[in-house]
Amino acid sequence: MSWAYCLPTWLAGYHIQHSILTGESVVTQGSRGEVAGLAIPITYFYMLYFAVLLVHRENRDSENCRKKYGDSWDEYCRIVRWKIVPGVY
Repeated sequence: MSWAYCLPTWLAGYHIQHSILTGESVVTQGSRGEVAGLAIPITYFYMLYFAVLLVHRENRDSENCRKKYGDSWDEYCRIVRWKIVPGVY
C-alpha cells in the first residue's frame, strides 16, 4: 500500500504529453520549471517507515505467539517459512 502512495512521486514536477497523431510521448518539465527530484526522497521515507514498522511488528508478534502457543508455534513456523514477503522474508 505504501508503494502505491510513493510511486506517483517518481514523476513529480514532470508532465507526460501524448501525441494523438503520432502516438509518441514527450516528457517535459513543469510549467514553472520546478525540480522533480526534490519530491522523491521525502515521499519515500513513508515507505521505509512502513517497512520498518512491519518488520518490528512481525518480530513482536512472533515472540508473543511463541510464548502463547509454544511448540505449536514452532511447528507452524517450520511449515510457513516466509514471514511477510514470500521468497524474500
